[in-house]
Amino acid sequence: PTAPVPTPAAPAEPVDTAPGWAIALEEFLAPFSTIVLLLYLAGDILLVLAATTLLLAFWGGRFSLSWRFIALAAMALYIADLWFFYAVYNIENYETGALPEVFFIFSPCLFAIGAALEYDLSTRSRRASRRRAA
Repeated sequence: PTAPVPTPAAPAEPVDTAPGWAIALEEFLAPFSTIVLLLYLAGDILLVLAATTLLLAFWGGRFSLSWRFIALAAMALYIADLWFFYAVYNIENYETGALPEVFFIFSPCLFAIGAALEYDLSTRSRRASRRRAA
């Protein structure tokens, strides 16, 4: 006699585990998604303009290095935002972990380096110590 072959179970329907208030809030906010998207893109453009202005304004001089790092941090955030926007709207079933998302990590690191350099400059004495002639 042959052993009965178990039939595969029918796939269970996905159970909605989100709380009711979250679903209601999502439905309420859905009409505003287009305007939020446009504001987000406008904010990214302002971010690039600010970073470019910082790079041009502080190109040389005593404070230039710290502000260059801060401007590079803003550019890194812009690149990461652009990639995420592209991935969410153009890649079906997108999962995080793509290489351009590393710019989300670069950005705070560059901000921290710029802040540390700025702190170092601001805490130094402005005058070099001179010996008084006797």
